[in-house]
Amino acid sequence: MDVTQALRDTENTLRDFIAATLERSLGREWLGSCGVTPDRIAKWRERQSEEQRRQEAGVVDERLLYYADFYDLKTILKKHWQGDFSEALGEWRRFEVLFDELARYRDPDAHRRELLPHQQSLVLGIAGDIRSRLVRWHSRRESVDDCFPRIESARDSLGNLWIPSMMASRAGQLDTGTTLHRGTRLSSS
Repeated sequence: MDVTQALRDTENTLRDFIAATLERSLGREWLGSCGVTPDRIAKWRERQSEEQRRQEAGVVDERLLYYADFYDLKTILKKHWQGDFSEALGEWRRFEVLFDELARYRDPDAHRRELLPHQQSLVLGIAGDIRSRLVRWHSRRESVDDCFPRIESARDSLGNLWIPSMMASRAGQLDTGTTLHRGTRLSSS
């Protein structure tokens, strides 16, 4: 398994879990109460703006939390640990150790230094543990009538993104403003 992908998937899964959980408990304007300083949020906005300038031909992720530093996620989780976060991820001390280990190995990966085989195995194990806990937590919250998989988000190869919270205002549709022509191929993730 690809360690880079495992790190990315775990980090983004945590971002999505944090955003969905805090939006449910604090409302749509949850960022102001998430536990990071206004200066940190301003930094995220700067990164998002910079990405928009760099990606003139592409689509930039609209979710501001995707521009937060990895340790900002830890700050948010710790402030709101009681409730869904602790129910899903377990005891804080254990999670904090796992999170810090991921952060430690995330940096060498980000700078393209090779991890040793035992480090790769550790990252894959931690990533698998965190993501499995979140899958089990989601499964426990579903009712007997929920027999189909839940789509948490969908992104096509053009960079368009759909997330469930968009449904309320857009009546089940995502208007991308893109016209597809015969023979155009899309893929999704």
